[in-house]
Amino acid sequence: MERATRFYRDILGGNLGYASPHWTSLSLGGISLGLHPAIGSPHAIRDVGHKICFETENLDEARKTLTESGVYVAPVDHETPNGRIFDFEDTEGNGFQMMQPQ
Repeated sequence: MERATRFYRDILGGNLGYASPHWTSLSLGGISLGLHPAIGSPHAIRDVGHKICFETENLDEARKTLTESGVYVAPVDHETPNGRIFDFEDTEGNGFQMMQPQ
């Protein structure tokens, strides 16, 4: 929990609301985010379902910040009708996207 809390607070800039070993809440980009340990398998299922996509004004700077913080960032950006996107993972292996709108 401490590692995940540091990721969302220190790297993505979330505001910590409550923290415990079993539940942590943060405010992040206008949303409330609740973290709790996985139940069952500790392995994330990748490339299935939906991903949360964070918006940024500067995708290159976001990539640099995440990479310098030790975050896994996919090596290739891709263009979409709405903007340029890259995939990245949090400290627990959950997949997300970062997008710079056009």
